[in-house]
Amino acid sequence: MTLKNYYERLERETPPKTAFVKEIAEECQVTEVTVRNWISYGIKPKDEKHIEILSKKTNIPIDELW
Repeated sequence: MTLKNYYERLERETPPKTAFVKEIAEECQVTEVTVRNWISYGIKPKDEKHIEILSKKTNIPIDELW
């Protein structure tokens, strides 16, 4: 395996939790740190659109997210 092969495999092997955070951050146009704060510290997004995105992506009703 070459260094290039190793590097190319890294992207495909992104852990599911990391991939989820990145996906939500991109879709909500916020930083990954912001998404991790929503998850880890129970900080509720101020923008209702972000809450709707989280609900849709996780299939968790809005009133049960926090």
